[in-house]
Amino acid sequence: LIVHDLCKGTELRERVAELEKLVPKPKSKEDKIALAKEMLECLRKWKNNPESFRRLLQLIAELDPAMGPYFLERLADPDETADKDPLYDLALASGGPEVADWLLAKLTDTGTPEDVRRRLLRVLGGGSKELFSIRNLPVQGRLADTAFQYTSAGNSQERQAGAGLLGGVDTTESRTVLYRLATTDSDNTVREQAVRSLGTAGDPDTLAWLDTFQATLSNMEAWQQKRLQGAVDGAREMLAKRF
Repeated sequence: LIVHDLCKGTELRERVAELEKLVPKPKSKEDKIALAKEMLECLRKWKNNPESFRRLLQLIAELDPAMGPYFLERLADPDETADKDPLYDLALASGGPEVADWLLAKLTDTGTPEDVRRRLLRVLGGGSKELFSIRNLPVQGRLADTAFQYTSAGNSQERQAGAGLLGGVDTTESRTVLYRLATTDSDNTVREQAVRSLGTAGDPDTLAWLDTFQATLSNMEAWQQKRLQGAVDGAREMLAKRF
């Protein structure tokens, strides 16, 4: 019996060791930077190389805050040959505190080129929602203040970006502003983004608010109703996972 038990114990340990080999090991910072470099290499070639484009799409799932500083470094290099627009998208999608600080500087610096500023506002306002998630970007301090300021701007693109940023601010104040934008803003894309942001900034009471808001959609034109209903469904799905 003792020999039998020892054999069983050995078999069990061997099996556990085999299973442990199948579990992916957490990637180190160096591993993540290596992936970021591979993404950039694919980005340099993607327009003329379908395989590079496919590989880039695969790597996007690996985006991580540890990659943000690397992408910012490449953006700052005047000799970088990669297309800058998608490089901005990768930096923002990586998120992290370094990217948040860089974003604040770009948004508040009057010397930021207008095309760069418009690109950043577009991404923040949901123009790259397949890639960018506000959950990866810490929105606090002066960046949060800037978001609140944008929501009262005369420019609809700034209001939309402000609504997007407030998706990363889980407070009663941010929800109050998002409710206001969703119900009263004159621009439908701003309203849509405000509703989507409630999926990440909302609380349990937001689910009831969405029910009430949805009941008002029947008074809108069909195209408005369709867009806002999609935003409501998305926000409700995200909240259901959280609460």
